[in-house]
Amino acid sequence: MQLATRVAELFDRVEEAVHEATSLGRTRRVRLKVIPSFAIKWLMPRLATFYASHADIDLEVATVTRADDVSLGDADFVVRRGHGQWPGTHAEALFDDVLTLACAPSMAAAIHHPRDVLEHKLLHSMIAPTSWDAWLAQQGLPAADARLVPLANAALCLQAAVQGAGIALTQQAYMREELALGMLARPLDVAMRSGESYYLVSAPGTLDIKPCAEFAAWVRSVA
Repeated sequence: MQLATRVAELFDRVEEAVHEATSLGRTRRVRLKVIPSFAIKWLMPRLATFYASHADIDLEVATVTRADDVSLGDADFVVRRGHGQWPGTHAEALFDDVLTLACAPSMAAAIHHPRDVLEHKLLHSMIAPTSWDAWLAQQGLPAADARLVPLANAALCLQAAVQGAGIALTQQAYMREELALGMLARPLDVAMRSGESYYLVSAPGTLDIKPCAEFAAWVRSVA
């Protein structure tokens, strides 16, 4: 009996060691899935600060072209927009979904009233196809008079706005750098809140993995 007990204990230790080794083998990698605009306009400008304090963690970033395709799959985290209620997941709010106007400073100087935007091309993210219609309705303006320029995502809209191609309506958290550098200006102090927020979403237990917990803590600190 003593021998059998010792053998059982040995197997338990081996199993624990294998589990620990397996965990350690992936603990230094964190897998994140986001839409391209979030990756380009929110994550990338902040990424250097993450590596400055977490140089030993490899962050693997994958993008999906449609917002409704952002599911966990094999990722540790995804960033999703909504109300934070996705069954079987843990969701932490990062920032509210607030859309504001942005354009080149020279263009902003000629915009004094919401109706003035109809004199310009309106850069339209195909990931958020109803945003301009909703904004115009909020201002009591006819959508039929709008000259929409469809672009794949908010990042392209902002880049086109920097070049003076029109007015972008997009997430205010995406334009921080361009506003600070004077590349973009907000022509009107008018914001549109959808009532939704952006969330960092993970499966239960993900935050028990040390590098994942460290990544989540960093995201909270810079959100």
